[in-house]
Amino acid sequence: RTARAVITLSKHYSQKTYPYWYAYHPQWDEFLEQGHHSLVVLGCMDMPYAFAIPRDVLVKYLDNLNTTTTAADRTYWHLHIVEEKPARFSLVLSRTDENLDLMPYRISLR
Repeated sequence: RTARAVITLSKHYSQKTYPYWYAYHPQWDEFLEQGHHSLVVLGCMDMPYAFAIPRDVLVKYLDNLNTTTTAADRTYWHLHIVEEKPARFSLVLSRTDENLDLMPYRISLR
């Protein structure tokens, strides 16, 4: 119970500003918070790798992300990935002018 992960996938959205989009739910964050080594893994269905972001890194940026609150009064964060340069991906910090470089968290799926 010391290692925990949540894994979510996104298809490639070619007509959108953000080609990869994920929701990050508070229940997931509570689950990950209970582990010593916790990862948020973002998979991209058309790429041979994913991004395994440590929860303690992601939690520092949650206030910089857009959120949605549903009709059932549930709120979740938006995780958007953009390709800033060929094969260089970042997490968009929507409420700032900065992005989080995801390359240190890239893992091969092969």
